[in-house]
Amino acid sequence: MIDWRRKLTTARERFHSHGLRGLMSHYADRLYSLTRKKKEDAKWLVHKERVDRLFDHKYDIDTRGITQLAELQISGRNRLHGIAHIASDPDEFSEALASLQIKHEDFVFIDLGSGKGRALLLALHFPFRRIIGVEFALELHRIAQANLIRVAAAGTDVDRIGLVHADATEFELPPEPSVIYLYNPFNDLVMSAVIESVLRSHREHPRPIRIIYANPFLEKLWVERGFVVLKRGNTFSLLCPPVMG
Repeated sequence: MIDWRRKLTTARERFHSHGLRGLMSHYADRLYSLTRKKKEDAKWLVHKERVDRLFDHKYDIDTRGITQLAELQISGRNRLHGIAHIASDPDEFSEALASLQIKHEDFVFIDLGSGKGRALLLALHFPFRRIIGVEFALELHRIAQANLIRVAAAGTDVDRIGLVHADATEFELPPEPSVIYLYNPFNDLVMSAVIESVLRSHREHPRPIRIIYANPFLEKLWVERGFVVLKRGNTFSLLCPPVMG
């Protein structure tokens, strides 16, 4: 709910400190910023719809759209803390994966918040040892299962992919070298718990771990816990755990 009383008080204070011209200039700037954001959002939606259509048509699957989580069946206690499901952009995914300087055959790829499974299918283009998708919304998990069946029926080998219906904070990371992929799936509360889970797993089983964090709005949380930023791309950050003393 909008607190109009507070907004009016703020406007009065700005009027007294900056005058009418300053007040009008402030709201003109705000209006311009909001208008520009709406235009950018509309442009992004047009681009996303085109990418979704082309990708799903190519594989005859369903990974499109923006899925709100409020009405879905959620595994675990973090129903209120997930972000709406949006599938990864293939070009952005490729750019992020290209930043890895690893021997893929030695690594497991883990998508925390894997949704309908697009990133898992994109990861098939790389020779990862295994590919794991962890999703806490049952409906999205089932769509991912259906997508894998359709892709397999069309001749693609999906045996390396495993789907797990679970809360990411309760998922036990495999004790193998891992690439953990995150497409802005959680708010700060869940992200903090995931960070602690990664740190705990790394302490118990020291090994190479790389975090690909797409749309890294909460990168600061990782850095504050000692993770090192190896690279920042246009839409992602590549991180690794702190060096163990």
